[in-house]
Amino acid sequence: MMASHRPAEQPPAPPPDPDVPVPSPTASTGKATLTPSNFLVGFDWVLAFAVLALGFLVASFAVQNSDFWMHLATGRLLTEG
Repeated sequence: MMASHRPAEQPPAPPPDPDVPVPSPTASTGKATLTPSNFLVGFDWVLAFAVLALGFLVASFAVQNSDFWMHLATGRLLTEG
């Protein structure tokens, strides 16, 4: 592999474009986050309900595959080292 050469100094910044307005530092309101929308708040509730419903349905049925318990035991042994 070849080592990359990085210059010790940063290249100079390009001159500002006169057509682009520059915001003044005093115009900042200090807000760093956006306000949550009603759609996203409602969507969070729908996702939470879906996760709970899926967990209930998965826990409602017995395991039919006998290899499932062997896989769980193998995983336990792997995590124990």
